[in-house]
Amino acid sequence: MGSWEFLDHTADVRLFVRGGDIHDLFITAARALMEVLVGVVPTGDLEYRTVRAEGEGFEELLVDWLRELLFLFQGEGVIAVKHDIIEIDRMHLIARCGCAAFDPMKMSMATDVKAITYHDLVVTEDDRGVSARIVCDV
Repeated sequence: MGSWEFLDHTADVRLFVRGGDIHDLFITAARALMEVLVGVVPTGDLEYRTVRAEGEGFEELLVDWLRELLFLFQGEGVIAVKHDIIEIDRMHLIARCGCAAFDPMKMSMATDVKAITYHDLVVTEDDRGVSARIVCDV
């Protein structure tokens, strides 16, 4: 299971995410984004959706993946709570996400994320697994 931490940043939210492998990194990055958006992730009935992302390399793929999850939240009012990566390579990703409705009457938004950026973005692999630095524009 991966981990993440918040790094200092003057104006935005900067994350350091670590996973045991590329699957774990992308799932952990999704969980980190959900914490940024809503703090405590809701439980309850989930509706499953297929999410697709594309890129030229893992950096672009990671940004597109997180942008798709951000769109689900901002555009469709759901929080992707569970993430199952079905296929992933350097060019595309297919995932099945369990989504819960975001009810603003019962939940509060933790951080208003405007975008996932390429600023300071890096995905690296070492003997402990795969890690990434991600900046969310807030």
